[in-house]
Amino acid sequence: MVSGDPRPQPVGAINKLDVVTRPQAVGASDGEDPYLDKGLLDRFVDEVERLEKYVEGLNRQMLSGPTVLDGVWKDVNDDQDRETRQFSISVARCYPTKNRYPDVMPYDHNRVMLKTSKDDFINSSYIRDLSPSTPTFIATQAPIPTTMETFWQMIYEQQVFLLVMLVSSKSKGTSEFHQYWPSERGQSQRHGAFSVTLRSSKNTEFHIERFLQLRHVPTKQVRTVLHMQFTAWPEFGIPEKASDLLQFVSQVQNYHLQQKQLTLPIVVHCSGGIGRTGTFCTVYSAVQDINSGRGITDIPKVVKNLRTQRKWMVSEKEQLKFCYEAVLCYAHQVLAKRK
Repeated sequence: MVSGDPRPQPVGAINKLDVVTRPQAVGASDGEDPYLDKGLLDRFVDEVERLEKYVEGLNRQMLSGPTVLDGVWKDVNDDQDRETRQFSISVARCYPTKNRYPDVMPYDHNRVMLKTSKDDFINSSYIRDLSPSTPTFIATQAPIPTTMETFWQMIYEQQVFLLVMLVSSKSKGTSEFHQYWPSERGQSQRHGAFSVTLRSSKNTEFHIERFLQLRHVPTKQVRTVLHMQFTAWPEFGIPEKASDLLQFVSQVQNYHLQQKQLTLPIVVHCSGGIGRTGTFCTVYSAVQDINSGRGITDIPKVVKNLRTQRKWMVSEKEQLKFCYEAVLCYAHQVLAKRK
């Protein structure tokens, strides 16, 4: 940071240096509570206090006029322009009818490629290396009529068990989606070579869990897919309560840990697969870092990383602020359990 810059240093810019020198977190790999280690707990408490002060000051104006949040947002956008200008999206441009939005397309270098189609394109991106404890994601757009079959083909080929949806079924307008699963238990939908059957459904206050059976008709091979739909995100803006999203993230994490192969990707989509999807991935990664004893995540750094893998992940300034608030909320929850 330039000397004399009136902005407070973002929480995490120092913390990541701390992480490098930290001892191996107790329980980070064996399921135990890493904060049983007093040194890690004391350091975490200090990080949470710093984050709390930083979040309180996000809307404070700097000397030049904009707020602290404005400065962080500009830095994230400038970094995207600088780091991704050389990235190509040439393949996606060849398939305009398969892109929900003309300005939301995957980079060539990390796009998901279909294996058994006449062409290999789908508007989906691998999201890797957000942190050592975060699984691989596939960020994708909500299916449209021309991509229903290829969507399920991707789920099948990638052996996906967890499918996360961040759009409410009641959303209209810009968040409109086409339902790609059957509504009634026992009912099936056919999408080309794939048949999707709803086996069970459970509703909570903020999400719906559906167990789907995905069948590749030509080979009769069957896979189970858990469809996790978060319903507490309004059509516009951010969730009313960060705690709702945190509970949802926790549910997804618990199911992920039950998988036989933890290396399999989690598919995440909203409408275009960037705004809500990027927010979810950021919060998920931050929660994983806290749970593994790595402390508070450098949130702008995570968002910058995301945007080198799919453009405009965390696409609104308020979503970035929400990431800070959600991480702080979770940190408080973790400390409250130790009182």
